[in-house]
Amino acid sequence: GDQQLWYNRGYANGMLLALMRLGQTEHLGQRQPDDVDELAGQLAMPWGKAYRHGEAMGSRETEEITGNQPT
Repeated sequence: GDQQLWYNRGYANGMLLALMRLGQTEHLGQRQPDDVDELAGQLAMPWGKAYRHGEAMGSRETEEITGNQPT
């Protein structure tokens, strides 16, 4: 239930999703995004909201840092 850990996991997932959208899959190795179905029951909880916020920030900041916009 530690919200910071959930935020961090969401941030990492957001980075992964952004890199996938930007076509940078060759740099991801075996990493796969989190299964949304497994998280579905948690997303309404405070830690689930922290996860989603982290995911949004990780995605946005990855796009900003790479200087790319999603396609």
